[in-house]
Parts: sequence; structure tokens; C-alpha cells
Amino acid sequence: MLAGEGTSSSIGLVPGKMNPDTKEQDIKTIAGILETTENYINQALSASWVRDDTFVPIKTIERTSQNTKDRLLQIKGIKIADSKSRMYPYGEATSHLLGYIQTIGEEELQQLAGKGYTANSVIRKNRIRKRL
Repeated sequence: MLAGEGTSSSIGLVPGKMNPDTKEQDIKTIAGILETTENYINQALSASWVRDDTFVPIKTIERTSQNTKDRLLQIKGIKIADSKSRMYPYGEATSHLLGYIQTIGEEELQQLAGKGYTANSVIRKNRIRKRL
């Protein structure tokens, strides 16, 4: 299989459930585990739409990363939501052939008018195209 359906885990924080006494250290730990930056997490948490009970997504990982999930779940405020996603077993090795899927853009929606696409549709992008 080059690409197929799988399950991924969206890792995020619920600000109101975080321990205020250890928040800075927890963010540092999360950044290390998810290979992101503290600044990135703090920016996500300070977005205008975020409330105390809001799930703030930080990173999506493969569901098979159980060790990562177990380490994260030891931190107060962490929430993990599993969802169906497109999986690429060979990662970037085949990305130039397969492309990726993404929500349709306004221009693409206009170009494909009448073909059943909506503003919520996802389409394949950036792949090698067969030339005749």
C-alpha cells in the first residue's frame, strides 16, 4: 500500500484543565515530546478563539505512537482525539508521486463547478501527472 485509510491522533490541550503551577514546564515537556516549540504551543493557546474549555490542537501523529501518547497523557490538560486519516507508509519517499489531499480552494471550486464538489470537499493536490 502506498497510501490508504488509517487512524491518526490529534494531540491538543484544554487550557482550563492544565495545572497552573506546572503550566510552563508542561508546555516545555509537550514541545519536546511532539518535536515542536514552546512558542508554537503558547501561540496556539493564546489564539483569540481559545477558551478554558476549548480543545486546542497542537499536532497530529500516527495512532501507532502509543509510547508518545502514554507520555503525553501524564500531563494535565492533554486531550487526544483519534480520527480517520490518509496514511502514507513510506512517508516523504513517495510524496512526489502521490501528492496529498487538502480542502478544496475557492479557485478550484470554481474550476470544478458542476462536478459535485462543495466548500467542504477534499481533493488530491501536487502529484506527478501522466502526460500523453
